[in-house]
Amino acid sequence: LELGSFLTRLVEEHLSTHPDDHALIHLQPSPVPVNALFDRSHLHQIVTVLLTNALVYGHAPHVPAEIRIGVRMDGRTPVIDISDRGPGIPSNQREQLFTPFHTTSEHGTGLGLYIAKQLADANQAQLRYEAVLGGGSRFSLRLSDGQALLNEQL
Repeated sequence: LELGSFLTRLVEEHLSTHPDDHALIHLQPSPVPVNALFDRSHLHQIVTVLLTNALVYGHAPHVPAEIRIGVRMDGRTPVIDISDRGPGIPSNQREQLFTPFHTTSEHGTGLGLYIAKQLADANQAQLRYEAVLGGGSRFSLRLSDGQALLNEQL
């Protein structure tokens, strides 16, 4: 997959059904194409969970969300970052982020991040959370450079 074009299509798809979110989502493309081996439907589901969570939880009360989606290379590793400017996740809840059925919402199932993590693992990727200095959250999906996946297929 070429990650920049994949994310552009995913954001356009989201905005086609949620046009009011247009001013809230900022796609930060990489200056060069970033390719990765990843199951397209798995990546779609992971990014959708992260984007939805950021839109719902990633802002202070009465302040619009501001979501940044970026693609970069970290050495040979393609990375997708999704960050917000919300209150962040309290340190006492971070250990349970990817635990099934853990939720702080009365409307959530507590399965979104758990499933996203399982799909990332199935594609030899790492899904991580980090607090952003000054407030906010960043979820980073570190994708395999593809060589390990190619070797597994041989």
